[in-house]
Amino acid sequence: MIFNSFQKEDDDSIFTIVRNVAGAARAAGDAVSWDTANATVDGVRVTANTTPTLSAFRGVMAEGLADSQYGRCQVHGYNTYAKVINNYTTAIAVGSVLRPSALANYAMVLTWGAAADGLSGFVVACDTYATGTVTTQPDSKTMKVLIRAL
Repeated sequence: MIFNSFQKEDDDSIFTIVRNVAGAARAAGDAVSWDTANATVDGVRVTANTTPTLSAFRGVMAEGLADSQYGRCQVHGYNTYAKVINNYTTAIAVGSVLRPSALANYAMVLTWGAAADGLSGFVVACDTYATGTVTTQPDSKTMKVLIRAL
């Protein structure tokens, strides 16, 4: 774990080192999950989100990372560059619970998961995002979020 030096004017962000095994480069802001499809699960390997790994969310990449390389992933704290796609029927409000997406072509982003309940969620929205207008091609942007994936 990599802890930022705690200062009264800084947030309490925490990072960990991960190895990208998704088969393609990852960018800062990409959401990643533990790699559970390989017989060599080691607690370091991360990959694109899939339906079976949605509960294995690891965090948001803090830097760009080539395939098979090691780099930093944020697992706790305030983040201003998480990639998020909008929902077609429900706007994302501040406090909404976000979850990893398993949609084709959007497996490295977060999406609306539930209304704020104070009890759940690895990631909570700190921005708003209006509903999408095209159901086949969601919009995406970077958003401010709080990550609790320790």
